[in-house]
Amino acid sequence: LSGVFLASNAMVLPLVYVWGIRRYHNRAQRFDVRRSHRQATEAGIFCSLCVLLAAMNIFEPVTVLLLIAILVLSEMVILSLQAK
Repeated sequence: LSGVFLASNAMVLPLVYVWGIRRYHNRAQRFDVRRSHRQATEAGIFCSLCVLLAAMNIFEPVTVLLLIAILVLSEMVILSLQAK
């Protein structure tokens, strides 16, 4: 699972960084590496949890949607804590 996490994290990090450069117009948000690392880590956690669910034979669309909801909610909490 750690190999899947590290591999997916390494694959997603440049994609998220380039996406942030194209999406944001504010310079502080545009070159924010911490945001890219955080989102790539969340993608790595998602991939490793999907592999874990597949290994336990409970990999279904409903469980994937619940994982996505958990990660979206955690991202919203992190962003709300940073705004203060």
